[in-house]
Amino acid sequence: MSKHLNLWLELNQQQQATLTTIDRADQSVEAAQKKVWLLGSTRERAAVWRLVSFFKACA
Repeated sequence: MSKHLNLWLELNQQQQATLTTIDRADQSVEAAQKKVWLLGSTRERAAVWRLVSFFKACA
């Protein structure tokens, strides 16, 4: 197994779900930015749109 897969498997289900959700949101925004750029508009720098808000859920 790869090093990255081993690290992934060491995460619990909640950690995996959180990272999966963050990645999907990031990929969605990135695709939208690419579409805007392909249509001829200016593409924003990733530092502008790649903002992910984190919060701690109360138990």
